[in-house]
Amino acid sequence: MRLSAGRGAALAPLAVLTRPQGRNDTLGEALSGLGFEVVHLPALEIRDAPSAGMSVPDPADFDMLLFVSGAAVRAYRRLCAAQGRDSWPEGVWAAAVGPATVAAWEEDMAGPVAPRCWRIAPAPDAVSHDSEHLLQEMDARGLKPERVLLVRAGQGRDWLAERLRERGVQVTAYAAYDRVPATWSPAQQAFMQAAAAGRRTAFWLATSGEGLDAIRAQARAAGILAWWQRSAHVVTHPRLAERLSGDATGAVPRAMVKICLPQDSSILRAFTALRAELD
Repeated sequence: MRLSAGRGAALAPLAVLTRPQGRNDTLGEALSGLGFEVVHLPALEIRDAPSAGMSVPDPADFDMLLFVSGAAVRAYRRLCAAQGRDSWPEGVWAAAVGPATVAAWEEDMAGPVAPRCWRIAPAPDAVSHDSEHLLQEMDARGLKPERVLLVRAGQGRDWLAERLRERGVQVTAYAAYDRVPATWSPAQQAFMQAAAAGRRTAFWLATSGEGLDAIRAQARAAGILAWWQRSAHVVTHPRLAERLSGDATGAVPRAMVKICLPQDSSILRAFTALRAELD
């Protein structure tokens, strides 16, 4: 567990950042500068899928490759490189669900690869960055691919694949990585138990349904579920807010939840706005 104390750390509100390791550093520094005590507590571990490297689909066999996350981009790029595929075929579209995935694409697929492909994603200022808005963007551009490779985790929503298949698209789902619930270490659990016992004000970030479930499970195992449910929550999609407020084991009050886009700047504004609302 990594802590980054803000001003007046003894009484500072906690900002619990739960994105995978390596995704929270810049946001954490910004929150610390605003007086939060930052706790890096990834909800999920990203691992290679056991069978991912056995048969990596060739992008040349598809009209479009659709990446659901930055982790999907990085995993697929690494697996292709291991098989000697370092070029992107002419005329194949690369689709992404949002700017974070696009950023991963530009970082991992830079150089001779990126210029030879067309890319599509929801606009950075779209209402939401998700499958629904990606499909809307595809419709707006009149894109009608016949063969799509969906690069994803071993678990996740099937909504977009189902919608594309309904349109007659041949969709191949490829699990390039797995998201595994992380288990809090004894030190992490002790820290969170002490925070709960001291009734510390806490703001939790959740960016996926699987991550939210993992956080809830660890809070329950640590005996701090009631405190977690009374805490404030920043989530990156309305579905996550519904998941929190509709939990049969104890709903989080809707007033304690702020929805934002999955970008650091938007998340930072949500933390500060929710803190101001609750002061």
